[in-house]
Amino acid sequence: MANTRRNERLLSNGRVTIYQRDDAATGKEPSDIWYAKFKIPGKKGRAINRSLKTKNANEAEQEAEDLYFEFKQRNKRNMSLSDKRFELIANAYIQKTRDDTERQAHKPKKDQDHKTERLHAKEYAVDTYLSPYFGAQNIGDISDFEIDQFVSWRKAYWISGPGSKKDKIQYRRKDGKKVAREKSARENQEPSWNTINKELTILRAIFEHARTKRIIEGNQIPTIKNESSNGKPQKKPGLTWNEVRHLLDTISLTMKSQSNPKHKRNHRALISYISFLYTTGVRVTEAGNIKFSDCEEFKLDGKNYTKIYAWGKNQSRYLVALPECVQVIKHLRSIHMDNAKEFGWEFHDDLHLFVDERGNYVKSRRGAINKHLASAGLLYDKDGKKRDVGCFRKAYITTALKSGVIPIQQLAKQVGNSPAIIHQYYDELHVIETPEQFIFDNALSASNTTKPSTKARKSVDRDKFNRGKDIHEKLDTLAEVDNDATGSFYSTLNKQGRNALHYYYENS
Repeated sequence: MANTRRNERLLSNGRVTIYQRDDAATGKEPSDIWYAKFKIPGKKGRAINRSLKTKNANEAEQEAEDLYFEFKQRNKRNMSLSDKRFELIANAYIQKTRDDTERQAHKPKKDQDHKTERLHAKEYAVDTYLSPYFGAQNIGDISDFEIDQFVSWRKAYWISGPGSKKDKIQYRRKDGKKVAREKSARENQEPSWNTINKELTILRAIFEHARTKRIIEGNQIPTIKNESSNGKPQKKPGLTWNEVRHLLDTISLTMKSQSNPKHKRNHRALISYISFLYTTGVRVTEAGNIKFSDCEEFKLDGKNYTKIYAWGKNQSRYLVALPECVQVIKHLRSIHMDNAKEFGWEFHDDLHLFVDERGNYVKSRRGAINKHLASAGLLYDKDGKKRDVGCFRKAYITTALKSGVIPIQQLAKQVGNSPAIIHQYYDELHVIETPEQFIFDNALSASNTTKPSTKARKSVDRDKFNRGKDIHEKLDTLAEVDNDATGSFYSTLNKQGRNALHYYYENS
């Protein structure tokens, strides 16, 4: 083979060679870029070849000397001497996470440090954003500036970047196979700061993986700053207790109009699901994890209470259930025992609270809840923010705060908010030791004691109230006939109409 090197020079007493490539054998034009080749004393293996990224001979000599010194120091510290592309490190990190997830798959979810859902989220972030952007770069060369550039690129990804040109989205299924789906609505807009921060967390983990494998050193990890919300609270829309009642009434009316037993069962299950979320304040993921065995009665000072063990989002806790929630749990037990007899499966206390008529686990009921929120005219709040299944947690917290019974620190303990601070200052058993603090009137109570006073009712804007009442009655009428019609009617309301409807709910 023809010699592909020209203008060779020896440095460091012959230990380092710098040269320019001829490339005649490959049919390419000769390159003016200088390259370095050297071996580390005492290190077996092939010689190290690196581009010096300059056409100036003097600069090349200095760069080669510095590079040789750097590699000798890396060798002394037992660091890897090979360049590693980001994509290779990211894939190795994902494979390690995959192995850790499979190794813990036999454990109960609450004991797993590596969960399947998180693995899929990491795979998607790496495949879609991180590897396409950083893939070919040497992981040790990625700078703070390039991290900032990535964030800007990520924000524009679906609007004017690569994602804007995609009609379908590729993702990896649980079995590892890649499949395609239609783009969702949120994939046509800028991601939230929270979404970007989750992806930056994965990016940090990849750099940390490279450090633990001695591919890079700690001082080579760039500064990765989280995006902030610019001081604006990212509040999720909630529901007032009148709106919760209206939603449950709407679903009940729809259930009564159904002739199909399966549809009736689904509506009954949905009512129980919403009631449970509203009377506990648990997260959707936590509700899906709770089993009947996690719900235990206990007695304190002669009074009976029920505590629920909730876990999810890297934390676990006990919470005290409202009396209305206890009734919901008993109702669910009765429903599942009847279904077990009818469909031939065995009921046991290790069963999840939320399963279908055949005892199969139901992760959540987001789609059905969104449909009925629309039917009840509650899919959007008065500010135009879309509600989802998480609004019942917000409703619980708001109702509890308004009751004035629970100190905010104890309420935070009950709902598992700000876990780092709460776990630092409060004992986990405080909730169970003071259960009376967590019993208050709510939307499902037999009697309510915190309705607006007569004086407050007199100050209600009657015109606005009556307009809202007319819209509410129209929605109720349509709900008895056709759920889709209620959603269509609500979508035609202007801002004044929606405000009037919410005003009616707040003051009725």
